[in-house]
Amino acid sequence: LPNHMPEQFISQIAADSYRFIQNTILEPLEWGEFDALFATYANRRCHSYTAYIDSLPLLACRAAGGEPEGAFLVAAAWILHIMAGRILDDLADDQGKESVWQQNGRATALSYALFAMGAANTALAYIQNAAYRDISEKFNQALALAAKVQQKPFDLVHNSIEDYFKAIAAKTGMVFALGTWAGGYVAASDHGSREPGPQTCDALYNYGLNTGMMLQIVDDCTDVTEDLVRGEWTLPVLHALTQVDDNQRPALIADLASARGQHPDQIQEVVAQVNELGSLTWSLQVAGAYQQRAIAALDRFPTENKSHLV
Repeated sequence: LPNHMPEQFISQIAADSYRFIQNTILEPLEWGEFDALFATYANRRCHSYTAYIDSLPLLACRAAGGEPEGAFLVAAAWILHIMAGRILDDLADDQGKESVWQQNGRATALSYALFAMGAANTALAYIQNAAYRDISEKFNQALALAAKVQQKPFDLVHNSIEDYFKAIAAKTGMVFALGTWAGGYVAASDHGSREPGPQTCDALYNYGLNTGMMLQIVDDCTDVTEDLVRGEWTLPVLHALTQVDDNQRPALIADLASARGQHPDQIQEVVAQVNELGSLTWSLQVAGAYQQRAIAALDRFPTENKSHLV
C-alpha cells in the first residue's frame, strides 16, 4: 500500500466503492435520476475527508487481516445508509434546501432516501456466507435506533450532558461502530472461522464507536453558531450552562433560546460567552479523549494493517 500517500490511497478505494455501487447495486434497479444524484454525491465525498468515512469498512477489513475488496458489499451498504441518513436528517431538520436531493422538492427527497435504504439492503443481500444475517440485522437495528433518537424531543432547559452523549452515541457513534465492526466481521468470516474473531470485531467496534463520538463532538464545536440558530443545544452549550451559578443561569438560558431564528451575525455575543466559559475548549478536549480511546482500541493489530485507521 502507498503509505506515503494516504490521501490518494483513500480517495482511490473510496472511488472503487462508488463504482461498485453504481455498476453492481444501482444499475439493475434502473433509476437514472438517482444514479445521477449518487454520482454527484460520490464525486464530492471522494475529494474530501468524507472519503475516509466511506472507506471505514474496507480499512477495518484490512486491519482484521482480510482483503479490502472482500468488504465491498458491506461498504456499499454503509455508504448508501449514510446517504439516506443525511437526506432524512435534512428533511427532519428542515435543512439543506439547496442540496442536490431537495432540488425537486421534499417528496422526491424522501423517495431518494427510501431508495438509498432499499439499495443498501440489496447490497447486503448479495453477501453469500452466513455473515449476511448478523450484518443485516445490525445494520437495520442501527437505522431503527438512529431514527428513534432523531424524533425524540429535546428539552432545552432540562436536558443534560449525559443525555447529549446518549443521543450522539445512538445517532453517530453506533453507526460508525457498525461500519468498522462489519468490515472486521467479513474478514473473519472469509477466513472460515466458525467464531468470527470476537476480540477483533469488538476492538473494531470500539474504534468505530469512539471515532464517531469524536467526529460528532468536533462537528458540534465547529457548528455551534449554526446549531444555536436552529435551536439545537449541543455539548459546548450544555457545558456552558454548568459553568454559571444558579443566579446567572436563567439569563444565559434566555440568551441562548433567543438565538433561535436569528442571523448568525446577531448572536456572536452569545457564542463569545460560551467560549469565554471555556466550553469549546473543554468539548474539544473530550473529543480528544474519544480519539485516544479509538486509537487504543487498535493496539492489538499489526501496525501495517491499522495504519490508515490510525
